[in-house]
Amino acid sequence: MEPALEALRAALADGANPDQRAAGVAACRAIIAALEAQPGEPLPVAASPETAPAITAPISLAGLSLDQVLDLAIGKLRSMVPADRLAATQPTEPPLTIRMFRRPP
Repeated sequence: MEPALEALRAALADGANPDQRAAGVAACRAIIAALEAQPGEPLPVAASPETAPAITAPISLAGLSLDQVLDLAIGKLRSMVPADRLAATQPTEPPLTIRMFRRPP
């Protein structure tokens, strides 16, 4: 929920640009949806007016690069594997190193 609050702070700041204000609106919608949700129900993902037909990422992932999202997913998946099985999948030898040589002129 912290990214949503940061988006709200940025949108309400003096001199906020239209993109920051739009992100604030999306954050407000996400907070309202979270407050209206019944316990045990999944939170709906609010779409912005420009991307209404498209599926958008949850507000908690807004502002993250694709690499950061993938790192989070990999970390989550690794945490689901028992430690003894994870250790068994780690390589015992160093990775193959290929050295590049230049031809003399």
